[in-house]
Amino acid sequence: MPDTEQRIREEAKRALEEKRVACVIGFRQGRKPWRVTPHFATTPEQAEKLIWNGACAANLATYVIAAPKPVAVILKGCDARALATLLQEHQIERDQVYAIGVPCAGMVDLSRLEPANAAIWESVTGLDGAGGDMVVTAGGKEHRVPRADALLARCRACAHPTPALYDVLVGDGIEPAAAEGERYTRVAEIEAMDPLARRQYWLAQFERCIRCNACRNVCPLCYCRDCIADIREPRFVARQPDAEDNFLFQCVRAWHAAGRCVDCGECERACPMDIPLRELGRKLEKELRDLFGYEAGMDTESPPFLAQFADSDEEKSVAGHE
Repeated sequence: MPDTEQRIREEAKRALEEKRVACVIGFRQGRKPWRVTPHFATTPEQAEKLIWNGACAANLATYVIAAPKPVAVILKGCDARALATLLQEHQIERDQVYAIGVPCAGMVDLSRLEPANAAIWESVTGLDGAGGDMVVTAGGKEHRVPRADALLARCRACAHPTPALYDVLVGDGIEPAAAEGERYTRVAEIEAMDPLARRQYWLAQFERCIRCNACRNVCPLCYCRDCIADIREPRFVARQPDAEDNFLFQCVRAWHAAGRCVDCGECERACPMDIPLRELGRKLEKELRDLFGYEAGMDTESPPFLAQFADSDEEKSVAGHE
């Protein structure tokens, strides 16, 4: 991705030199070849440190609200949808953000790469995906994995790899890799469970939750100053990990993201217990698409989903009657 990386740097430097923005949010190299970290460039010289590769998985829209304004931000397809939702909810004004869109062929899931041995990973000297395959160089040997097999699950099901919102687009648009019917395969499997089995499935998942709040903290749309999980009076959710309270917390979080979640998958990627959190959001996403033809983050001009009403909306009673 050298050309993409260079163009990102050029756009960032230009925005800073022309004083259009006070800060550019992107990625820079981390302490290991396969790690990157968010980078906040405030000078053209700092913009030279911006990079772009298959490890740039974080959703940078998370940092836009708190960043100095006006701000430029590097956006993948899912990041752009998150920013669009923040604009819909008036968390930032459109003239205060300069969107540098980058079509994304998918980000790498390191757990799907060889070598799996942690000790060998410490000797890794390179991670390259420019040639199609992902190539890990460790101990003088190359470990090659087809790129499609190395992607994060969210990327393999991505419907919008090209940002829908941008001021400048770096590179050509990319078509979705997954067919429409393949995006909700796991959701359909969970739907097929009987209610008791489904509840037991989720209780078993949430029993592993340690309530570290990584899912909440990494979400670009969890920006509430006072979260229901932190309120002490009245107490809604116990602070200590407990399967039932974890169940409540995650259900509340999912409902709060209904019509807003853009399936960036950061909650699931940040979870240290590997809880399949995306499936909650994807279930709600599927219902909104099927019932209302709505998809979050695709239109900054319309009101947020829960602020919309149409005469054609169905209004069934609890009993299921019109």
